[in-house]
Amino acid sequence: MTIDPQIIQPNDWAWDQRRLTHALLRDHATGALGTIGTADAPDGAADPPLLSVLAAAGAHLDSASDCGSDVTATRLWQTIIAPHCQGQSAVMALLDITNLQIAGRVICVTGYGPNGQSVARAARAMGAQTVVVSTNPVDRAQAFASGFRAMLQLPVCDVVFATSDATVDLARLSQGVILCAVDADALPDLGAGKPVRDHVTTHAIANGTTVKLIAGGAPIAQTSGAGMPHALADLASALWLNAALATSNAGTAPMSEAALAALWLHLHFDEDATNG
Repeated sequence: MTIDPQIIQPNDWAWDQRRLTHALLRDHATGALGTIGTADAPDGAADPPLLSVLAAAGAHLDSASDCGSDVTATRLWQTIIAPHCQGQSAVMALLDITNLQIAGRVICVTGYGPNGQSVARAARAMGAQTVVVSTNPVDRAQAFASGFRAMLQLPVCDVVFATSDATVDLARLSQGVILCAVDADALPDLGAGKPVRDHVTTHAIANGTTVKLIAGGAPIAQTSGAGMPHALADLASALWLNAALATSNAGTAPMSEAALAALWLHLHFDEDATNG
């Protein structure tokens, strides 16, 4: 799925808080990307969306989107961003975009990897009747043991959060259900839809059901809303950027995950990077 870089906007925070992202652009890129990394935004100026900056510098964003699976497989993503950030950010973004009250509603999470677990916990904490849907019996057993309803197929529900480790059966979607992608390429391409409000379109699918799609299928945790603390938002964006840099026309020298973690700790928490 081709993702519009104007849609994915990592949570807004002050330019001087984006320390790790800035360091990657400044010290680990060449050409246009390196130039961008050395130019601070003026005081009070709006910080342009990160992926829009990359697009302007010649990064192949379609390929960068494809890097999403590599980013989510990193230890930093699976142990920090996914379990502690993705779920709450995804649920809060849904509330910001739709103004929906989810307490008491049936919320389905397809897949039960790190992102699926995080979303399921966040939705339950806000009062939703959370159902985990997976064809993997181990995932269903783990979800059941964690106190969730676990099912093989989608039931009638109000919202579906789709993760990349599961397939959404379009034929089983309820009329008017809201579809949210948690990972890149977690949802099939539904084609052009009819705008309803900012970041929301309606789509008629093959069985005649009409569904609502959030942000064209872009990862909802990166769409609208504010949520993650500055340091964690910086790390999430840096992981994406490190993957996107590898597809840039300007060339790059991506950092290793260990070096990225050490620099993040040093920049945000004054930890001596040499002791990492």
